[in-house]
Amino acid sequence: MKKNIILSLFTILPFLGMAQSETLLGGELRFGGFGGPNVELGFIDGQAAFYSGGSGAMIVNGKFIVGGFGQGLISEHIIDPFEGSAIRPAVLSNRVSEIQQGGFWLGYIHKPTKLWHLHGGLQMGGGEVDFYDQWNDSYSFEGDGFLALRPYIGVELNIAKFMKISASGGYQFVTGLNNYYLNNSDLSQPFVNLGFKFGFFNEG
Repeated sequence: MKKNIILSLFTILPFLGMAQSETLLGGELRFGGFGGPNVELGFIDGQAAFYSGGSGAMIVNGKFIVGGFGQGLISEHIIDPFEGSAIRPAVLSNRVSEIQQGGFWLGYIHKPTKLWHLHGGLQMGGGEVDFYDQWNDSYSFEGDGFLALRPYIGVELNIAKFMKISASGGYQFVTGLNNYYLNNSDLSQPFVNLGFKFGFFNEG
């Protein structure tokens, strides 16, 4: 009898320990998801540049975001071969740049049930820059790829249970560019983003 009691205690002890453990997420996990469009003001070599795109993510407990993003340059950025007193090598006429980028997204939302609340995170990925002759867009030049890290912080506004608007600002760190027209510092610039989120947030 005593032996059976002792064996029973050893059997249930691990489960008692699990019940008492504290975890990062805590309690029952709740999952939701959202997606939506965004517009962004960035800079290329100090000049304003506008992007449009979209993002989507899974959201855990209404706070933790795991997803992805993508966007492309919608404004025209002209690269002048005669910049100041310098002449860019192998550049005979103005170039128009085209940029596409995207990647992985991790984020956190602070007190998401409040009308206004803070959020922040990190977008990680890369993209490609392509170049075209200003006067003949069928005359393209070899593209160049890059990697980017984009930390940000911002605020969100709850519009409805299925909709939020977010405004954020951050800085993009770029590496990997190797061409005559743009370098890493030209794309390593601050940005401001306005996004719309539609979905099932399941905030509890």
